[in-house]
Amino acid sequence: MAAERATSLRALVGRFLVSGGAMALLDLCLYSGGTLLMHWPPIAAHVVSTLITICVSFAVNRAFVFRAHGTGVRAFVPFLAVTLVTALVIQSLIITGVVHACGALFPQAPEGVVAIAAKIIAVGVAAVCNFVSYRVIFSRTGSARV
Repeated sequence: MAAERATSLRALVGRFLVSGGAMALLDLCLYSGGTLLMHWPPIAAHVVSTLITICVSFAVNRAFVFRAHGTGVRAFVPFLAVTLVTALVIQSLIITGVVHACGALFPQAPEGVVAIAAKIIAVGVAAVCNFVSYRVIFSRTGSARV
């Protein structure tokens, strides 16, 4: 029984990492396009890329990662709340902090590189928060199978 649970948890974490990697890549591409091609400020590009990625992420996490069929609005509302806090508040604070710190410590560093590095750090921190939260959300609102 314990071995089955460990295997199931490894499979869940594996699916989360695969989907998280795909979502991070989507987010990073949209963010990079906003900052590098559209010349948007980093936070504006972050907000746009995040909102698009959240919609895709919900569907992927619900169906592929947590296999929580029969959920819907019951899962989307808390998913959205958690994701907005981690993506727009926590990540924005991290991006702002890293951009300012790098500007002070490494004034010659290219802005685009600093902005992208800041986003990568922010995504990593948010991923841990999201995994724990999503696992609770999908197990409470539907038939989540690990």
